[in-house]
Order: sequence, then C-alpha cells, then structure tokens
Amino acid sequence: MKDKKTILLICANGASTGLFAERMKKGLHDNEKWIIEAKPVSELPLVVAKYDMILIAPQIGYERSRIQELAAPYGDIDIMEIDPDDFAKGRTDKILDQIRSRDDGSEDCMTLHDDERGIQMSETAGKKSFMDRMSDWMQKFIVPIGMKISNQRHLAAIRDGLTILIPATIIGGIACLIAIPPIPSTITEPSNFFYAFLLAWKSFAAANSSVLMIPYYMTIGVIAIYVVCGVAYELAKSYKMDGINNMVAALLVYLCVSGAVNLETVSLTIGKLGAAYMFSAMIVAIITVEINRFFAKHNIVIKLPDSVPPNVAAPFNVLLPLGFTVIVMLLIDSGLTAWTGAGFASLIYTIFQPLMSATGSLPSVLLINFLMTTFWFFGIHGANMLSVVTTPITTAALAANAEAIVNGTTPPYIYAGAMNSVFGNWITYNVILLVIFLWCKSSQARSIAKVAVVPSLFNINEPTIFGLPTVLNVYTYIPLLLCGMLNTAVYYLCASANLVGRFYITLPFTVPGPLQAFLATGDVKTIILWIILFLCDIPLVYPFIKTYDKQLVAQEKENAEKAAEAN
Repeated sequence: MKDKKTILLICANGASTGLFAERMKKGLHDNEKWIIEAKPVSELPLVVAKYDMILIAPQIGYERSRIQELAAPYGDIDIMEIDPDDFAKGRTDKILDQIRSRDDGSEDCMTLHDDERGIQMSETAGKKSFMDRMSDWMQKFIVPIGMKISNQRHLAAIRDGLTILIPATIIGGIACLIAIPPIPSTITEPSNFFYAFLLAWKSFAAANSSVLMIPYYMTIGVIAIYVVCGVAYELAKSYKMDGINNMVAALLVYLCVSGAVNLETVSLTIGKLGAAYMFSAMIVAIITVEINRFFAKHNIVIKLPDSVPPNVAAPFNVLLPLGFTVIVMLLIDSGLTAWTGAGFASLIYTIFQPLMSATGSLPSVLLINFLMTTFWFFGIHGANMLSVVTTPITTAALAANAEAIVNGTTPPYIYAGAMNSVFGNWITYNVILLVIFLWCKSSQARSIAKVAVVPSLFNINEPTIFGLPTVLNVYTYIPLLLCGMLNTAVYYLCASANLVGRFYITLPFTVPGPLQAFLATGDVKTIILWIILFLCDIPLVYPFIKTYDKQLVAQEKENAEKAAEAN
C-alpha cells in the first residue's frame, strides 16, 4: 500500500464531493499521508496531472469517457466511480478500504469492472423493469447527444469561461446591494431598532455611493471584458494553446470593435462593456482563438531562433494572427457602421435580444425545469447537462438586471441567475425530507433523511438523490416535477406582476434558499413567497412519499422475516 497518494474527487460543482473528501481524510490511518481534494469537473483539465487517482461522483458518471481521455496522457491514473449508495450514505470507510485493497492488489476496482457488469447484466437482462429499460435507453440514446452538446468545444468554452466570472460577479453584486439598500420608500422614521438600522444603512450608502459602487462598475459594469477573457482562455486551453496570450489578443480585438472607445476624450465608455454586449464578446473570443489556431496550424508565424526562451517566443506566435484579426474585425465593424448605423457589438446585441426574451419566457423556463428534473430522475446531473445553453442566458440576464437596478429601472429579465433553482426543486427536496421526518416509518428513509437534512439546507441534494433514492423512483419524480413546475410558475407570475423582486445578484449556490431568494433579489417578500411555496408543496409531496414509505416498510418487514428464518 502507498503511504503517499493524491486523490481527487470530482462532481459538478465540487460541493458534495467536498463533504465526502473531508470525511475521507478523517478515516485515514496514521501512516497514510494521502492528499484528498475535491474539485468541480470543469477544473479537471487544469489539475489532472497532479493526482494518482480520480474518484467520480455518481451524478457525473456519464463524464467517465471524457475524464479517461483527459487522464490518458499522464500515465497510470486510476479512475473509479463511487458507488451511489456509498456516496449518499457517506460510507467513506468503505471507499478507503476499497482503495487500500486496490493498492494491495486484492481488488481491482471499487466498482464493478465493465466485464463483471456485462456478466451481471446478461444474467438479469430478462428481469429488467420498465424503469431499468428506460434508463438504459436514456444512457444509450439521450445521454450521448447531451454529452456531445455539453462537450462541444466552443459551447464548453463559453460555459467554463463564464464560470470563471462567478467570484467577480459575487463581489460586484454584493457591492451593488450595499450601495443600493433594498429599503422600501415607506420607511421614513426610525420607529424601532430595525427601522433605525435600515435608515442608517440607507444614509451611509447615499454618503459613500461613489466608493461603494466601484467594485460593481469594475465587475458587472464591464462584464463583457471578463467574458472575452474567460472564453478565449478556456477555448485556447482546450486546443492546448497558450491561454494568456490568446486571452490578451481577444481582449485587444474586442476593445477595437466594442464601440466603447471615445477618441475625443481618449477614454472607454463603460456602458458599452456591460451585459448587453456579452454575446459579442463571446463571438470575438472564439473568432480570435480560431484565427490564431489556423495561423499556428499552417505555421504562419514569426519564427525566432531556437535559442530564444519559449516564454519570450510565445507572444510572437500570436503577433501575425493578431494583426490580421484586428484589421479584419475593424473593417467589418466599420462596414457595419456605415451600412446599418450600428457597429459589430451593437448588431450582435440586436440579434441576440429576441433569443434572450424567448428563452426567458414561462414555457421555456418550465421546459428547462422539466428537462433538469428528468435528467436527475435517471441519475444524471441535469443542471450540468443543460448549462452550456442556460449559463450564457442567465448570466447575461443577471448582469442586465443589475444594470437596471443601478439605473433605477425595473430589471427586464425574470429568468436570471439561480432563479430556476431557488424557486424550483431546492424547495421540494427539503419538503421531501420534512415529510419523511414527520410521517414516514421506514428505517431506510429516516436514516437517509438524517444524513441528508443538513446538506439539503445548503442545496446539496445528492445524499437524498442517491440515498433515498430519487433516481428511477416515480414516487419522488412525480412530486419533484409537479412542485418544481408549480414553484417556478408561481414565482415567475409574481415577478412578472412586480409583486416580488427579480434576481440581480450572484451568490454561492450553498446559501440557503430563503436567504438566497432575499439577497439575490433585494426583496424581503421573496422569503415569504419561498415559505408559502414550501408549505404548498407539502400536500403535493405527502401522498407520494407516504406510498413509497409503505412500500419500504413492507420490504423491510419481509427482509426481517427472511433473516429470522435463516437464523
């Protein structure tokens, strides 16, 4: 057994595996100097070479082939999937024992080998239920399509490039919240301590607004700059090109055609670098990197002597394609301005505006909700599968809403930020656990609920999904689907009628639902709505979970009787 070992656990966001990794560390022997870390799967290309072993969380098991491709160039890296039941119940001791057995050579893998799976599948092929056959059909036909879309190089670069922006948008959003307090205009007198605090906050924000808003203007206010940099960097890295030089090149090209340059004042107009111009930034990033790649592939570069260090030669590799791209894009921008009166960035904004509106419509949002819930029903991370489509839309909408708040106007978009999660099944998973605690008798269900309740409060639902389980379970799928649709539709209609606020701030996804609803919208009424929806979900969830509970109790009783007979 190796005393030193580096192990990486990966899932969609790194949260559920983070909890699992911490528990694994506590189970190590004194002589085991193992490094155990957890990261989101999007960061794997940057860190894969550091690890001896990669453990895949069950919700992203469909990513295994891509993970194997990423690990292949770095030699003998063990790649294994964590058993869903062990993952849900936090059986880290079992996982550690299986890893030790693997090192000792007494066990080849902590999950079944493909050939062992094949034998078992062939033995039980005739016994498969309808749900098993549906799952197989999904894995065979739907998941590969979803994977091709999710892993499409340019879409993935956009998704991952926007993910890089999250810390910056959180800082900008919090600055906006502090500088523009969500205090009703009806509060004018400090009649109690709470009102006195709110009025003091409002007075402080008004006196220091110019300073407090700087982080906002330097993040969300110029978000297009971050977008072009993030997308260009991720796309270049996917081609194994120099990320920094391509990022700088894309930034230069974008600034040239952004319309933000004011030659009279020799300054940049921040308004031309905001949320409305995110899509033009994405397109410029892709065009720049692709042109750089074309030049490099055909060896159209400035060649320096071999004695020149690589870090010195690297900038010269993009010099010719950068000059070409700048000239071509400036010609396109000038031509469009002469022809339409609007430059490249403004034209792209005009083209994508209907797409934003269509994607943010209630039917579209409900369809996205349905697809996410259905993917999770088959044990596939729904949000991750759809993120290449939804992330650009929700990020742009969130930034546009923040700009509207700063300008004192009504935010234009309802489908923005984490709206579909906060007012979706994040509510329902907590309701399921409450119903189990209050009315269920099954020892299995109650034991899972005890393990899952704390993570669920922080929107980490994998213990429930794989432990109860909700995977291939119609008793949980139907209420999750119904409640998710209801919650989303009610919030959407309330926001559409301006009864509650709209999302304009990004927060860590682990912020509890009611608190996140308030902080992300700046409207305390969203907490009330969240609680009302929580209560409304209870009668919808109860009959399904209670029926499932009766089934589990009967099964537990039968197992106990068989065990008694065996003894």
